[in-house]
Amino acid sequence: MTHTLSRRNVLKGGAAMAAGALALRPPRAAAQESVTITQVTSSDQVPYWQFVNDQFKLEHPEVKFELIGVGYDQMLSRIVSQITSGAPLDIYALDIIWVGQFAGQGFTLPLDAELNAAERAAFLPGTLEGLQAGGKQVALPAAAWFKNLFYNTELVQKMGLTKPPATYEALVDACKAAEANKVLARPTGWGFNQSEGMICDWTLILHAFGGQWFDKSGGWAVNNDNGVAALTYMVDNVKNAVFDPASTTFSDRDVMNPYLAGDYFAAAGWGLYGWSLANSATDSKIVGKADVGLLYGNAAAGTVSATCSGVSGIAINKDAPNKDLSVQWIRSFTGIGHRENVQKAMDLSGMPPVQAWAWQDPDLVGKNPALPKLAEQAKYMFARPSANVARYTEWSSMAQIELSKALTGQVAPKAALDTIVANGNRDFPGINF
Repeated sequence: MTHTLSRRNVLKGGAAMAAGALALRPPRAAAQESVTITQVTSSDQVPYWQFVNDQFKLEHPEVKFELIGVGYDQMLSRIVSQITSGAPLDIYALDIIWVGQFAGQGFTLPLDAELNAAERAAFLPGTLEGLQAGGKQVALPAAAWFKNLFYNTELVQKMGLTKPPATYEALVDACKAAEANKVLARPTGWGFNQSEGMICDWTLILHAFGGQWFDKSGGWAVNNDNGVAALTYMVDNVKNAVFDPASTTFSDRDVMNPYLAGDYFAAAGWGLYGWSLANSATDSKIVGKADVGLLYGNAAAGTVSATCSGVSGIAINKDAPNKDLSVQWIRSFTGIGHRENVQKAMDLSGMPPVQAWAWQDPDLVGKNPALPKLAEQAKYMFARPSANVARYTEWSSMAQIELSKALTGQVAPKAALDTIVANGNRDFPGINF
């Protein structure tokens, strides 16, 4: 029903009518109370976070942001100190190697209920799984880092091949032939120095050989037959110089240098980072010769390929002052409902897309033609055991020492793995939060 009020009607109706007219006026909107969302991330990601903040304020003008950007090496201590001191903190970047620690200490707000089935399925395969602990999604993917096989098309042809070897067995044969025929002195190498990078390369080789971190009871299982075969392969081929003996001195980033110089026919590198380096006239001598394919499988284990996940996450503090707004923010951040953000993440902060569609998108592929090939590797993604170990960095340091002993000939592969398992079961049991 429509009510028509005029000055005459109000005057004729007297005070009662006037009161009725006043009652029909819409109430004055109360001024929205401002809120501040506090965030911590690494300095390199700040440009993209700031973009999302500016975008978010268009829909939520009442929101203010305190965006704290720190160097990666300071990020863990800054986040932990913010949470444990009770200082305001809503949203923070979460490295995949901190998942177990943060879940175990109750620092994260589970996000399972914030994704429907279609939204979950839209993420690049393997990116959600590495950010889960105890069956709960403790963070959403922020950048889809994982290792790929980069190879030199010219050197592959000189080796008499049409494409890189598909298996670790064939890799050895190809390297031996290249050395014997004096095509390459050192056909390839790995990042096997005593660092986290070694754990990354061990992760992908272990799983290619059919190994796993834990058995069904939750005990460490890296010393089973598959694990021993994987480490024996690593040790033997460094010892016999099938792989560059300098591998024990290389980090997983250093090992790209001989590849970029044209000395290796192939190397394992981190996704878009490796592709960008290989096609940079400043950093690479093989521009125009670089291509990307699947990392090797293992014929004996019947595996096609395996890679190591380095996915970075984004999490919400369990005690965040602004939980609902924070959930809306991270959904936008990951591209849910905001497809344009996927390109912005790449353009502003070099963050590989976490949405599966982006790796096939014509506009994005036009700018990054390797995207579809890179994405194929995600189907074979495995994470380090960081989601199942509360003190992962301590476990990793222990494992690095034992693996280095094997790779430098101080102990046998089986003995090194037995020590890792014994120490792991005693000091770093697999846990389900």
